[in-house]
Amino acid sequence: MTAFLDSEYADLINTTFPSRKRTTWDEQVRTLQNYHVMSRIITRKNIRQRSGRSIQFNARFFSADQAEMVKIRQRADPFSKDMHALGSVPWRELRSSCIYDEQIIDENSGADEQLVDYMVSIENDSEGATAELLETQFFQGPTSLVDEESAYGLPVWVTKGTGTSFSFESVDPSYVTGGAGGFAAATYPNWRSGFSQYVNRDDDDLYYKMRVGLLKTGFNPPVAGPYSNDTHEQTKAGYYTPKGPDREFITTMDVLLDMEQQARTQNENLRNELNMFAGEVTFFRAPVTWSAWLQENANATANSSLHGIDPIYCLDWNVWEVTVLKGNLFKKTPAMRHPDYPRTWQKFTFLRFNFSCRSRRNNFLLSKANS
Repeated sequence: MTAFLDSEYADLINTTFPSRKRTTWDEQVRTLQNYHVMSRIITRKNIRQRSGRSIQFNARFFSADQAEMVKIRQRADPFSKDMHALGSVPWRELRSSCIYDEQIIDENSGADEQLVDYMVSIENDSEGATAELLETQFFQGPTSLVDEESAYGLPVWVTKGTGTSFSFESVDPSYVTGGAGGFAAATYPNWRSGFSQYVNRDDDDLYYKMRVGLLKTGFNPPVAGPYSNDTHEQTKAGYYTPKGPDREFITTMDVLLDMEQQARTQNENLRNELNMFAGEVTFFRAPVTWSAWLQENANATANSSLHGIDPIYCLDWNVWEVTVLKGNLFKKTPAMRHPDYPRTWQKFTFLRFNFSCRSRRNNFLLSKANS
């Protein structure tokens, strides 16, 4: 048989086999059981593509207060005030690779089905590794002040405090200079997430604080405008109406199972706040789901300072996004020979991105008091 030419190897990898997904197999590699980033953020169209050396955004923290009650024909005395501040989040880059052994391609050149299986399994493994890494990055944050690789995950934007009653604590994330997005919580009081410790998962403690958190983080702008965290939607008649937050509670399996049990046996003391609907737990209609990553990692010593013990996050997905550098959303390179291994082909996929939250105060964290 005539050997493949270089151009034919490249065509096999780039064009032919990605479109010929014939077989299926049982996935037994990945340890996580669910993936919030891939299913909750990327597939929810929470992606925004931007250009620039960093992710920059405007935030308005102050008002000129140019509305006043006056006497009829009273003289006006207008003034101006700087109301905006510029936030910044650095880019982070995720790189995944697919490595193809030219000899295996040659050995299976007469068995198309086996060759398709081989090629597709490599693609699938690379995509699975990407999903698992994104999940880890979302639930973690930078590990040091000189960490230039880790994304700005959940602990950067929703921080753990020390209070025993719900409040917006002046806590900046660890290992991020100048606060989340470059805004220090002490300087910008409205740039804080909510937090409270809890002891018992009952109506007098945890569920009461969950309800308080929902009420205190339900921010809606008074008028519609070009807000990146706008919670209004335009009707067919052209009017803007509040659409409300898109909330979800994310916790561990242990906490969720306990809540399920209480929902099944709930009584009047719970006042129907905690419900089971179609097999799913809801709290004031907000779904309560569990994160496999939190279940496996949150209570570990290295992560307890970030999440606390048995954490319960309440996130408003309206204000979250994955910001991607234009043209770098899973950008693939053509197949090329490996410079050090002449019979090996490789191609890469790049994602230059970071996570960002446009309103920290729309989110909160509850965790156990012994954390």
